[in-house]
Amino acid sequence: MAKRLSNLISYFLPRGHPLEDEELRRHRLMVSFLLVTASYAIVYIPVSILIEYRSALIAILVAALACVGLSYALRQGVPIVVVCNLYLLVLTILISFLWLSTGGITSTPNDPAFSALYPVIALLLIGRRWALFWLSVSLILVAFHGLPGL
Repeated sequence: MAKRLSNLISYFLPRGHPLEDEELRRHRLMVSFLLVTASYAIVYIPVSILIEYRSALIAILVAALACVGLSYALRQGVPIVVVCNLYLLVLTILISFLWLSTGGITSTPNDPAFSALYPVIALLLIGRRWALFWLSVSLILVAFHGLPGL
């Protein structure tokens, strides 16, 4: 199983671009984030259908398709900075959509702490400057969606 997963991750690494050790680690981690996010989203399709959480179903399908598409983009040589920022942008838009469609942070099954992962992912993959940007985005989102509910 581990060998298959490793082969799947390797499949999405950029073709024809020799990667240094650190670059290879970041690319493998990016592919892992994309595949785990797509898998995690797909697993929740039956749950969303059972509890009639239609807005989540839309977000799940968009997330899964975006993650698969971004995996192929990375394979085609799109810079990791672009792929990572698009990934975080898609997550941000989808989480905001879910918060808006369910009445905000305080009345949603989606934990607002998830948005705290944006700067962590950015720091691991694309550096401190982008991590600070995504920290700002995360704080603004939580304030925008959370303050009206207080």
